Amino acid sequence: MQLLELAAQAVRGCSPSVRLALKPGYLVLKSPGDKPAPLASAIATVLYPDGRGDELQFLAQGYKGGKIGLSIQGNDSNAWRLVRDLGAGGSLHRYDKDSNQFEVAAQDLKQIAQLLRSTVGFPVRATFEQLFTLTPGQLPTQRAKLAAAPVAAPGAKTPPLKKGLSAVEVAAAKTRLQTLEAELAASKEVGDLQFRQDTTTNELYKMEQRLVAVEAVRQKRDEAREALANAPTAKALGLPDDIVERVRNFAATKKARDAAMMKLGDEREQAGVLFDADQVTPLYKERNFWLGLFGGLLLVALGGFMENALRYVALLGLPAFTYSALVALRNIERLQAASRVSSTSDVFRQREKKIVDEFKAEQELVNRAYELTATTTADEFKQAMAKPDELQQRMAELDVTWAEMEVDPDNAGLAEKVAALRTEAEALNGRLQELSGGYNRDAREIARDIERTRELIGLPSPSKEPEPAPEFEGVSAEPETFDDPTPALILLGAELFGTDVAGLWAQLKDRVGQYVGALTDRRYHAVDVEKDGRAFAVAPGRRVPFNELPAKELDLLYVAMRLTLVEKYSAKNKIVFLIEDVFGVVLDGPKLALLGRMLKHLGSLTQVLHITGASHTGASADATLNL
Repeated sequence: MQLLELAAQAVRGCSPSVRLALKPGYLVLKSPGDKPAPLASAIATVLYPDGRGDELQFLAQGYKGGKIGLSIQGNDSNAWRLVRDLGAGGSLHRYDKDSNQFEVAAQDLKQIAQLLRSTVGFPVRATFEQLFTLTPGQLPTQRAKLAAAPVAAPGAKTPPLKKGLSAVEVAAAKTRLQTLEAELAASKEVGDLQFRQDTTTNELYKMEQRLVAVEAVRQKRDEAREALANAPTAKALGLPDDIVERVRNFAATKKARDAAMMKLGDEREQAGVLFDADQVTPLYKERNFWLGLFGGLLLVALGGFMENALRYVALLGLPAFTYSALVALRNIERLQAASRVSSTSDVFRQREKKIVDEFKAEQELVNRAYELTATTTADEFKQAMAKPDELQQRMAELDVTWAEMEVDPDNAGLAEKVAALRTEAEALNGRLQELSGGYNRDAREIARDIERTRELIGLPSPSKEPEPAPEFEGVSAEPETFDDPTPALILLGAELFGTDVAGLWAQLKDRVGQYVGALTDRRYHAVDVEKDGRAFAVAPGRRVPFNELPAKELDLLYVAMRLTLVEKYSAKNKIVFLIEDVFGVVLDGPKLALLGRMLKHLGSLTQVLHITGASHTGASADATLNL
């Protein structure tokens, strides 16, 4: 289910009238001002009408009425259009393929809400607002804060826990005091080690990123060199140097062959040798020749045996011999004519053979070129033969990049630096585990216990040491505490996925760890969720409950869990994800770019609409639209 079109009139934070065609992917909707328009909240409100007029809060100042229209591609494969008047009624239309028009499906608000859930594919309101709509007000630090526990002011005396302690109780208190002081020393050491580990981890991450970049260039350079060595060239393929021109001109060569054959046919016609000469019967096969010859011989022989006047019968052989001579002369004439035709035809035949042989040789060369390059057309062959030049240019660019990396002093001995930092990080992590066993109390809390214990047994307080600096920048010395948002979030997710808390967390845990590590520079690398939904942030040597996290870290981990839930659910069912820009408060510039890439990946699974201020670049978005 995704939005196909958005139309808004007199909606707070938007232009007076706006109409946007929406497509799948990650879309950035830029508001006219620096503050993001409350459009995600407005869309969620109009999708779930309750008849109380909650939409009026999104009406732009100075306008008496406004509208929001949504075109929706439903899970039923139909197109729907919802039109809502802010603070008034509305209508839901369904596209009819037969009439090619939108027809009214419902005008009653309750019926509209029911159709949107049962047919179009929207989940229940709580699920959509808490899982598929992310607004600034949903961040844990923006919700109601827990009441802070009262803490004694510096220098104020804590009332004794018990009066009239016995010697045994005093000895136990002194023993506890020694234990607390040892714990305080260990806590301070853990704090120092933690700071060093965070610094080392951050530096290791940067070094690893640089090493990955260097290795990527090296690999691309090697691949380009290998591809260049295997690239097809005329010399390597055993083809003529002008093979590209010959392949490109092969169609013209074929036309020239056809024209030459046509011209040759015309010339044969003009020469009267369209066909080969008729076969001339040999003289010895001519029956009339032999009849005349043998007839004349017979008459001469008869005349020789006759007497007197009858001997003149022999003279009758002369006409017979003459007839045979004429038959022989005609046979000679036919032979001479056939010889002349055959001679002329041989000339034309040789010319035809030359034309055919030359074209056949050219055709065989072109077919061989196609076969050697696994191409079928002249354009494909030209592209294949152009690869060496492209690869040569690519190789030159990579050589320049590689030369710059080689002379960069920051890249000197990168592998050794990374190995050393990893060894140091592992050593620090081992020492942290040894000191704290995976958990470490805050030094301020231990100091307060020491002060109470000293006052309990009447020992004077030592000179006050300065309070340790907060672990993360921007956190006050006495940190605020917030509600853990995870139980409610996990319960909604479990209901959406149709499973229990343990089953849901088994699906989310690894991906949440990846998001958390990236967003917090690996200060935390995992999240643990217990059966009741309570969450703990896992860092080297520590396991911190969510409600004890610094404000910024809590918001980051909450965002990581929200993104993971949407990502995992979108692999099965697509529901549009609406975001009013909340990230500028909890993320700096580089992390905003990282988050943009995360949202772009999420946009490959479902539609993501990111409502931002006018200054947002939207560099990673598939499209940027102005509200």
